[in-house]
Amino acid sequence: MKYAILLFTLLLGFNGFAQSDNPLDDIYELEARTADCLGAIKLGDKLGPVVGNNKIGFKYEIKKQEHRNPYIFAWEHNVVWFRFTPEKDGELELLISPIEPSENFDFILYVTDGRWFCNDFHEYVDSPIRSNLSTNPGTTGISSLGQEEFVTEDKSNAYSSPVQVKAGYTYYLVIDSPDGKNSGFSIEKRVK
Repeated sequence: MKYAILLFTLLLGFNGFAQSDNPLDDIYELEARTADCLGAIKLGDKLGPVVGNNKIGFKYEIKKQEHRNPYIFAWEHNVVWFRFTPEKDGELELLISPIEPSENFDFILYVTDGRWFCNDFHEYVDSPIRSNLSTNPGTTGISSLGQEEFVTEDKSNAYSSPVQVKAGYTYYLVIDSPDGKNSGFSIEKRVK
């Protein structure tokens, strides 16, 4: 009996380490709190694939606006917040790649040198340093392929121009799935 239990435990353990042939089985679904600035995920050089939120979070941070700023989302749809603090000054490049190439993701990038950014977000909402709200599907981000700092909804460029980042400052990236498909995405970040 003792050997039967040991054999069962070993078989169960090996089954737990088996890898799936389907890469979509390894997608990480994010918690609801990541739809808020205070729940921002610390972003390393690579992340994903992840499935974002199909909700606005506990706090409605980017609200519908009467006189809309063309550089930010019209309102929150299905957002995920990320944060990072570069270890060195340099030029930031960032790629957001959807799992489904036909899906559209928008993003906004903010910078702060203060720790109260999320609590005082209403003061920063209209001051992004980069954004891309293009309706083009597929990979988007911040790249040397971008010509403009801010790509509005009426533009077709998938990339915004690179941005100089500073060590010690914290950057907040907000990604939105405006059409609600939200099949998931991966992120690659590089400071050079």
